[in-house]
Order: sequence, then C-alpha cells, then structure tokens
Amino acid sequence: MSYKVLLADDEQIIVQGISSIVDWEALDTELVATAENGIDAYEKMARLEPDIVISDIRMPGMDGLSLVSKAHQEFPAMKFILLSGYSEFEYARTAMRYGVKNYLLKPCNEDKITAALQEIIHDLEQEKAQDTLVSQLQEKYAQAQPLIKAHLLTEFLAGRNYSNNDLSFYQQLFDVEIHHQRVRLVLFKPEGSFSYEHLFAIKNIGAEIFDSVLLSMNMGENALFLIEDNHDAEKLRQKIEQIKELACQYFKKDTTVAISEGDHLHNAGKLYREAMECLEHRFYLGEGSIITRKDVLAFKSKHSSVINRVIEVLTENLGNPDLSLKMVANEILYMNPDYLGKLFKQETGQRFSTYLTKLRIEKAVKHIAKMDDVKVGTLAEIVGFGDNPQYFSQVFKKYTGCTPSEYRKREG
Repeated sequence: MSYKVLLADDEQIIVQGISSIVDWEALDTELVATAENGIDAYEKMARLEPDIVISDIRMPGMDGLSLVSKAHQEFPAMKFILLSGYSEFEYARTAMRYGVKNYLLKPCNEDKITAALQEIIHDLEQEKAQDTLVSQLQEKYAQAQPLIKAHLLTEFLAGRNYSNNDLSFYQQLFDVEIHHQRVRLVLFKPEGSFSYEHLFAIKNIGAEIFDSVLLSMNMGENALFLIEDNHDAEKLRQKIEQIKELACQYFKKDTTVAISEGDHLHNAGKLYREAMECLEHRFYLGEGSIITRKDVLAFKSKHSSVINRVIEVLTENLGNPDLSLKMVANEILYMNPDYLGKLFKQETGQRFSTYLTKLRIEKAVKHIAKMDDVKVGTLAEIVGFGDNPQYFSQVFKKYTGCTPSEYRKREG
C-alpha cells in the first residue's frame, strides 16, 4: 500500500517543481492532491486523509504552522514536512512542538525532499509494525485473559496464598477488587448415575441464569459457580430453582445444590470447603434439596445431642452382650438403624461397631489395672463379650498388641 501525499504551497512554481522532481512511485508514495493555500489544504486533508503533508509555512488563509496545529489535534497520525524561505529558529521550534521533524529551507533540491520523505516513511513503517504487534498482543491477551483469570480463581479455591504485590497486579490485570469483592460459591451435584455432559449442560444453563459469574467449571462430580454476592437470599434461591428445573427437564434427574456463605474473593477456598460440607450432608438433609451453611449448622446442633445420647447408652450398657446399633436405634432412640449408623460415622469418624469395641477394650484395660487377679472369662463378661473369652482375647490382642494375660504381666 502506497502512502498518500498532499503538497501545499502558494507558489505554483514550487508545487510544479516538487511534483515533477520527486519519484513518488519509487518511494512507494502517491501525490493525491495539491493546494495553494492553508484553507484549501485543510479541506483536502479532511477529505483525503493523506499520510504525509508537504506544506509551506507562509501561505494565505492559514499558514503552515496553523495547519500543523489543527492537524495535530484532529489527525495526530499525519506527518509533516515544512518548507520555509526563512531560517527562523522560532518557526522550527514551534513546528517541533507538534512533532514535526523535517523543516526544509527553500529552495529544496530533490535529494533533500527525498531524504525527508524516506525518513517519514521509515517512521510510518515502524509505527505500522508496532501497531500490528500491539494488536496481535491485545488479541492474544484477550484470548488468554479468561484462562488466566480462571486459573487464578481456581488457585483461590485451592487455598493458595498470594503476596500483596501479586494480588495488586492481578487486580489491575483483571479489574477485579480481590480484597473487597464479595462472592458466593454454588455447587450443583446431579443425583444417581450421570455423564459429564450433564455437568457441562448445568454449567451452560447457570451461565445464562446467574447475573454475574466470575468462574464456572466442573470440579469432580460437581458443577461449580463462583458468583458475585449481590443477590438477596430469596432471589438467589429462585435462580437456583430455575436451573434445577431446567436440568431436570433435560436429564430427568434431580440435582442437589450447596450454597456457601458470602465472603471476600481471596477466601474462596474456605467457601469451597463450606459448600462441599453441605453436599456431604445431603443424605441427611435431602438429596435434590438446596443446602446452605445454616442448614448444616442447624443439623449438627440438633444431631450432636443424639450422638451424645448414643455414647451415654453405650457407656451405661457396655456389659450387655446384646448391645448393638439395631438395639440402640429401635429400642432406645426409636430411629432408623441405617440412618443412625451413618449419622454416628459422620460425627465420630468411626463405625458404631468399631467405637463400641474400643470402649469395651478401654474398659477391660481399666479393670486389669484395678483388679490384677481378674480372670479372662470374668473380664469378658464384664465388658460385654458374654461367655466367649477366646474371642475377647483375640479382639483385645488386636487393639493392644497382646492378650489380657500378657498385658497384666507387662503392666504388673
């Protein structure tokens, strides 16, 4: 692409001379118009948008410096070569203020004008290359930014800590208030068997319905949304219900949803753990329901008293060989044994049978310390193993590393 040149001078002999002596094609330029005064030159500049203007400084209507001044404001990319019959420093200094590097004294020969044009063309080529590079970098950045942002937010979810300098850098990079931005985390878990297409579909549905999604991704068997905390609780619940209903229409499957509390973005890791804990309680709080942190805390408060009661019953009835999960659930607490067993495991971290056996062995150890002459058969009956001292000895050895008799000798 050749560069367009406008030539402006009120002396026709100068216009004709420059027009004829310069090899425009060799310079990859085209003389698109000439003008005989500043006003005419300005009108043609606005209409033709030349890349280079060769202008006399002194012209009627509007002088060359005024022309440069207006162009500097309206066409900042336009380059100028100024011609003058006077070697006046003030003119040159004013021209330089507007970025004009080429100030030639008349009469100008072909070499000087050609050299000035070559210098300007070199500058234009450099600017074009720089603009292309900047454009390419901006395009690549635009493509990479969502990935970088998603990676950063994923790091927050994983609980990674960043220095204040790093956080400030990311704030400027993504225009996100990391220290002050409040967010919530929402997890969707399809119930029953499902394919990962279900998770991707939930992610797409949620992206349409939630107002301000900072991050959406699949985490294991869950679809995760990190959203700005700008909804009131009821509106958020309505949007979640809408997503659940659409997902159910597509897959014919129910979805359990966990909602964290609101907190600052850099605490996203804590919010993720909160939401995962909500999902872990779905067996007790209802598969296919919407579970909040408050629901979990209320459940824990209510059911901790149940487990405390179970432990009391075990402690008081250790000597009963018929003591079992089924007996405690059916005859004392009037609860479903499977439900009680899961609840017990969740709150104590141990199965009911394991916990009961440990209590019995602990009680046996205390009896040996108090009564060093107690017989193994008697000890088995005291701690609930009935008339099976051999089995009691096996279990005792499994937990202590030795039989009751060996333990008595060792401790004695």
